[in-house]
Amino acid sequence: MQGNALTGTGASVGTAVGLGVRADGGLNLGQNTVGNNLYLGFQAGQANTTGSGNVFSGFQSGENNTTGYNNVFSGYQVAAAIPRATSMCSAGLTWL
Repeated sequence: MQGNALTGTGASVGTAVGLGVRADGGLNLGQNTVGNNLYLGFQAGQANTTGSGNVFSGFQSGENNTTGYNNVFSGYQVAAAIPRATSMCSAGLTWL
């Protein structure tokens, strides 16, 4: 696991970091082809495929992001509905 830090149920090898139960939203983190993402929380970043440089922390934070990059979302469902956010920063409850 050189270069990866994965822990919790469902964590798998890839170029992302996942912490918690299904922190990758049920996807194999190896499916994220670009990587360099950090997921903390249930279903955080669950739809991410090629987005990179993202930090999603909190329940369903960045849940529907697929290709967005360089984002920081922290909180309960923050930016959960945005599929391609780029260079955004948001914290709080169900914002965006």
